[in-house]
Formats: sequence, C-alpha cells, structure tokens
Amino acid sequence: MTKKLRIRFIIFSMLALIIMQGLIIFFSAHKSYNKMIDNADGIISSVYNAYPKSLDVDARYFVATFSENGLVSDIDLSHIVTVKRKGADAYAKSALNSGKESGFEDIFRYNIFREQGKVTIVFLARGGNIEALKSNTTSSILFSLAGLGVMFLFLLAASHWVTRPIALSYQKQKEFVTSASHEMKTPLTVISADADILLMDDENNEWIRDIRVQAKRLTNMTHSLISLARMDEQNTPITRIEFPISDAAEDVANSYHALAVKGKKAFRMDIAPNVSYCGDENMIRQLFTILLDNAFKYSKENGHIDFVLQQNAHNIVITVTNTSDYVSEEQISRFFDRFYRSDNAISSKKNGYGLGLSIAEAIVRSHRGKISAKSPENGLVQIVAVFR
Repeated sequence: MTKKLRIRFIIFSMLALIIMQGLIIFFSAHKSYNKMIDNADGIISSVYNAYPKSLDVDARYFVATFSENGLVSDIDLSHIVTVKRKGADAYAKSALNSGKESGFEDIFRYNIFREQGKVTIVFLARGGNIEALKSNTTSSILFSLAGLGVMFLFLLAASHWVTRPIALSYQKQKEFVTSASHEMKTPLTVISADADILLMDDENNEWIRDIRVQAKRLTNMTHSLISLARMDEQNTPITRIEFPISDAAEDVANSYHALAVKGKKAFRMDIAPNVSYCGDENMIRQLFTILLDNAFKYSKENGHIDFVLQQNAHNIVITVTNTSDYVSEEQISRFFDRFYRSDNAISSKKNGYGLGLSIAEAIVRSHRGKISAKSPENGLVQIVAVFR
C-alpha cells in the first residue's frame, strides 16, 4: 500500500512539474519568436519604404521585384554577399507561390508588398536570431530537465514522509476491521447456538427467530469483512492455476434455475464452451455467485437475468444483466462502494449490507482485471467484468 501511494505521489507530482515547465518554456519561446518576427517585420517595412535608397541598418537583406506577368524583373543583392542571383530567384518564386504575404524561406524572413501592379518582396536574413532562439530554447529545456531530475530525487526522498500518515491510517483501519470482525465471530456463534437451543423449547417464538436471523446476517457480514481485508493485503498473492472457467460458470449458474422458477424470472445463460483461465478458481466462483445473487435480488418479478461469458482475442468478458427499477448514473457510480445500498434497495427492504459488489471488485482487481456497471437502457442494469 505504502509503495503504491509513493509511486502515485511521485508520478502526479512529476507530471505537474513537467506540464508547468513545458508551458513556461513554450510561452517563453513563443514570446521570443514573436518578438523576433516583429523586429524583423519592422526592419523589412523600413527597407521597403526607403527602397531603392539604401537603409542604414546593421542587417543583411535583398529585394526582389516582379512585373505584372509574374516574372522577376529585378533582384537587388547589394546588401548581402552570401546569396547569388539564382538562389535569390528561387527564394522569390517560392515565396510568391506560397500564397502567404509573409513567412520564412530557409533563414530569411520575407514580406510581400503589392503596389501599382508591381510586387516587391524584401528578404531579411535572420539566421543568427533563429540560432540564438534555438540555443536559448535548448538551454531552457536542458536546465528544466536538470531541475526535474533534482525534484525527482527530492520527491523520492520526501514521498516516504508525505505518504506515511495515510499509509498508517489505512493500515490501522484495516487492522481494526480485521480485529473487530474476528472478535465478533465468537459472540455471534454463541448467540446463534443459544438461539437454536431456545428454539428447541419454543419453536414458535418469533423473538428468538429474529435473534437467529440477525445473528446469521451479522455472521455473514463479518465473513465478508474478513474476506475484503484479506484481499486488500497487497503482499498476499492469489493462487493461480489453469482451470476451465466455462465449466465453473455453468456449475454456478445452473444452481440458479430453481430460484428463477420460484421468483417467476427468466434466466438465460450464454457461456462460451472450452474457455480456460489462469486464476483462483474459488474466487472466480465466488465472483459468479455475487454477481448472480445481486442480479436475482434486485431484478423485478417476471423480469429477466442474462449471464454471458465470452472470450475474444485478448480477454474473457463476463456480463450479467438484469431488469430493475430506474437507477440513476450517480447510483451506478457508487455500486462498488462498501456498505452502499441504493434508495430502491432500502425502500424495498432487500436483505443485504452493501459488501457484495465491493468483494466482486476486489476479486477482479486481484486478478488484474476490470469491472464496471452501467445502465444500457432504462430499466436495465449491467455489470461487466473483464479478465486478461
């Protein structure tokens, strides 16, 4: 538990730092880039306004002028020595054909000016500025990576102290649940035994019957709490063996046919044959029982329950669908919360204590699978468990 908390703390903290550093670098580079463009466009405008006179600026540029038919009529290379006429002609035609009024051609920033049937393009060399921008951005990234490395080491050291109170609280809570459950087993056993003896003398005593029923209910809840506590133990690996999950599903589901007839409910099974799975067979059988118990308990009279087991290329999918009263999205989102019972379940006085689906989730999670609940349409509740 502590290890997982530390890993999550470090991951989320590092993600926050990376996003923050990335945004800082991005906006800084973006601002510098826009500043470079604004400065270049200012110089280009000054060159164009002064042309054909020379502009007294410390910059390398050349000017290309086009006639109305699109041919280059003149190229002024007097303010640059690194570009020849052939290269300047290629730059000018590429800029004109781009369809943009300004942009970059290699290291040259250009602006296109159209006036009195003549097209003039001014190219300004910005190679040094571009390299400086790249260098500054690279340096910022390297410094940020170094800073992130230092922060990672700091978080690695600090995560133990940050997560320790949470881990201790969780451990104490788990120990309390386990200890309390074990302590309750003995008095509940005594109460049940005494109630059985008293019933032998007075079989019609409704008070003793109530005591017996409630003691049995508390005993079942205690066993469920102990099961949950054991499954929460991250260091306790489950026993995995290859077993025919199709046969296990059929065996569990077949025991519900009589319950379906008694409750006047339609029960349909669709189980893919000869499917095997490597896991804890007893836990998987318990999962099937929990899902079917839940479906039968909360489905309406004359309703239907579907139990489906399918296998695709990568997963084994168990789907249990049952008719039900209206269930809201908020209720569905809390199905797997411990001790949660919907308003419908409480008002209909259904027996239960809200731990079944929590145990089902723990079983699926211990097998590294996924379980979810949804309402595919009004009046239906569907629970899907996926095993890899």
